[in-house]
Amino acid sequence: MLYKYGALVSNMYLHDSVSVTYTQKFLDHNFSVKKDTTFVLLYYVCANQLSYANKQKEAIQWAKKTLYHNALQNKKIDIRAKNLLGVCYNYTNEPKKAIEIFAKIITIAEQENDYKFLGSLNNNMAYAYDMLCAYNESEKMYKKAAYNFLKAKDTTSYFSLQTTFATNNFGQKKDTLQTVRFIDSLLKEFQNYSQPGELDHSNIYGVKSLRHFLLKQHDSALYYIDKSSNYYRKSNNSFYLMFNDMFADQIYFDKHKKLKNKQKTIAMAEEFLANESKFESQELYHLLYENAKIENNTTEALYYRDKEIELKDATLIQNQKGQLFEIDKKYQAEKKEKLLSQQQALIYKNKTLIIGLLFALSIVLLGTFLFYTRKRKQEIQAEAIRQEQFTFQLLQNTEEERSRIASELHDSVNHDLLNIKNSLINGKSIEVSDVASVIEEVRNISRNLHPAVLENIGLEASIENLCERLTEIGLFTTCEIEYNEELSKAKELQLYRIIQEALNNTLKHGKANAAKVILTTQNNSLHLEVKDNGNGFDVSQQLNNPKSFGLQSILQRAKTIAAKINIDSTNKGTVILLKIPV
Repeated sequence: MLYKYGALVSNMYLHDSVSVTYTQKFLDHNFSVKKDTTFVLLYYVCANQLSYANKQKEAIQWAKKTLYHNALQNKKIDIRAKNLLGVCYNYTNEPKKAIEIFAKIITIAEQENDYKFLGSLNNNMAYAYDMLCAYNESEKMYKKAAYNFLKAKDTTSYFSLQTTFATNNFGQKKDTLQTVRFIDSLLKEFQNYSQPGELDHSNIYGVKSLRHFLLKQHDSALYYIDKSSNYYRKSNNSFYLMFNDMFADQIYFDKHKKLKNKQKTIAMAEEFLANESKFESQELYHLLYENAKIENNTTEALYYRDKEIELKDATLIQNQKGQLFEIDKKYQAEKKEKLLSQQQALIYKNKTLIIGLLFALSIVLLGTFLFYTRKRKQEIQAEAIRQEQFTFQLLQNTEEERSRIASELHDSVNHDLLNIKNSLINGKSIEVSDVASVIEEVRNISRNLHPAVLENIGLEASIENLCERLTEIGLFTTCEIEYNEELSKAKELQLYRIIQEALNNTLKHGKANAAKVILTTQNNSLHLEVKDNGNGFDVSQQLNNPKSFGLQSILQRAKTIAAKINIDSTNKGTVILLKIPV
C-alpha cells in the first residue's frame, strides 16, 4: 500500500510529506516482513520523494540504502536507484560524480532499448555537463534525449526537455531571435498533441513566458509564468517553483525597474547559493544591485555588486574548467583511435600545446583585465580630480567676481559719497552723519563680498574680527585659534567663508545668543568646530532642501578643500565639525 501510493505520487511528479514520514517510520522499525523487491522499492520511493522536496542530501542517503538492500538482485531497481543518485549529485553541485554514474548505466539502458529511461539518462547527463559549463557535450546529450523521448512517445518528458533547453540555451548564448524561433517551433509542435497533461501545460506556459519576456511583453510574461507555477504549487514542488519565482522577479524588475519583494529575492539568492546554484544566485544578486542603485542605496549596491562579481568570477573559472573538460574529453576520444606508440607522442605534444595556449591565453586575459581595471581606476580618479578642480575653480571665479564688485563699490560709489560729504561740509543742509552711515554700509557690503582683511591681516585675525562684529550686532561670539598658516591663501579663503556662512546661519535662523569658533592643528590636519546654543534644525531635511543654499555652500566649500565634514543639530544647538588635511 505504501509503495503503490508513493509510486503514484512520484510518477505524477508530486511530493507528499505525510507519505514519506509513514514510509520512513515503517522502514526504521524494521518490521519482520519479507525483504523482497517491494520492500526495497520503499527505500527508492523515499529517496525520490525527498529529492522532489529538494532535500538532496537526505535523498542521497536513501538512494544508497536502496542500493545496499537491493545488492544487485533486481537490475531494474539498481539502475534506477543509481540514476536517482546521479540526479541528486547534480542538485548538490557534484556533476563529475553524476557523469560517472550516468556513463555506466547509459550503456545498460542502450542494450535494453529502454528509450524513455535512456532519454531521462541523456537529459540528466546533459544537465551535469551544463553544470561543468561543457556546453558542446551538453547540447549533444540534449539532442539524444529528445530523440529517445520521441521514440518512446513520451511527450511529457520531451516537452519538459525542450523547454529546459530553450531556457539554458538562451542563458548561454543570449540569442533572442534564435530562442524566439525555437520556442515558436516548439509551440507549433505542441498544438499537434491532443491530450497534453498538467505538467505539459506548465512547461509550455514557462516557455511562453520566456518568449513574451524576450519580446518585452511583460504582462503576458508574468501571466504565463504564474500559470506555469500553479502546477508546482499544487504538486508542492518547491525546487522548480523557486526557478519560476526567480524568473518572475526578473520580469517584474524589467517592467517596473524595482523589485516586488526585496526580502523574498534576498532569501532566494541565499537559498540558491546554499544549493550551489551559482548562476541563479548571481542573477538575483544582479537584480538586487540594480534595485539598490535605483534606490540610491550605495551601501547595499556595493554589497550586492561584490556578491555578483564574486559569483561571476566563480562562473568564469567554471567556464574555463568546462572548456578544459571538453578539450580533454575530445582528446580522450581521439586517443582511443590511435596506436599506443602514436598516442604517447601525441599526448605530450598536444598537452604541451594546450597548456601553452591556455597559459598564454590566461596571461593575455589577466593582462587585459589588469590593464582595463587600472585604466578604469585612473579614469575614475581623473574624473574625481576634474570634478574637484571644477568645483574649486567655480568658487574661485565667484570670489574673483566678488572682489571686482567690492573694488568698484569702494572706488566709485564711496568716492562719490565722499564728494557729497565735502559739499555738505561746505554749507549744504544734509547731515554729515547720514552720509557717513551710507559710506559705512558700502564698506560693509564690500567687506562681505570679498574679505580684504583676510589678505591684509591673515586668517586668524580675520576670524577674530568676524567674531567681534557679530558680537557687536547681538550674537555673542568667541573664538579659540591655534593656526600656523598651514593652508594656501585660496584654501584659507574657503575656510573663512565656511565659518562666515555657519555664523550667519546661526544669526539668521538659529535663534541663538552665543556661538564659538575653535580652530586647532592635530595630527597633520586642521580641526574646525563652529557651535551655537540655538534651537537647531533637521539636518537630513535641510540637506535635501534645494533652498538651503547656505548649508549647501558649506558642503561644497568643504569638498573643495578636501575636508571631512559632520553636522550635528538638536534643540540644544548645532555643531559643525571639519577635518582638513594639511
